[in-house]
Amino acid sequence: SMIENDSFNSLINLKSLKLNDNCLFQLNNQLFQNLINLKELYLNDNLLKKLDYNLFQNLNLLENLDLQSNQFEKLQSVLFENKPNLRKLNLQKHFLSEINLNLTLSVKFDSLNLANNNLKKIVHEFFSTIKQIHTFNLSNNYNLSIISLKNIEIRSIEVSNN
Repeated sequence: SMIENDSFNSLINLKSLKLNDNCLFQLNNQLFQNLINLKELYLNDNLLKKLDYNLFQNLNLLENLDLQSNQFEKLQSVLFENKPNLRKLNLQKHFLSEINLNLTLSVKFDSLNLANNNLKKIVHEFFSTIKQIHTFNLSNNYNLSIISLKNIEIRSIEVSNN
C-alpha cells in the first residue's frame, strides 16, 4: 500500500497518527510535512525498507515514534536529528546490523528499544547526547558488543540472548 502525498495536509492540529498494520512499503518524503503538532506516530508492522532522510523533518514536537517490525537494514543518521521531545523510540524487529543515528537534542528517553535486530555494535557517537534512558532494550541481537555506557543514567536494561 501507499498513501497519497497530500493525505494529511489539512490536519495541522493532529496529535497522534496510527498507520500500523497497513502493508505500507513506501512513504513519500512530504507526507508528514504539515503535521507540525504531531506527538505520536505509529508506523509499526508495515513493509517499509527505507525512509527518506527528511521524512520527519517538521515533526519537532514528536515524542513517540514506533517503527517496530518493518524491514530496515539501515537507517540514515539524520532521520531523528533535532527531535528534542523524542522520548520513546521503537526500532525493534528489523535487520539492522549497525546503529549510527544522530539523536541530537534527544537527551532523555523513557524507552529506547533496539531488540531483535542483527546488531553487532553500537557506535559511540550514538550515545553522545543521551543523558538518561528509563528502559533500554538490546535483547536478541547478534553477538552485540556494548560500548561504555558510563555517562548515561539507565534505570532498566535488557541485554539477554546476545
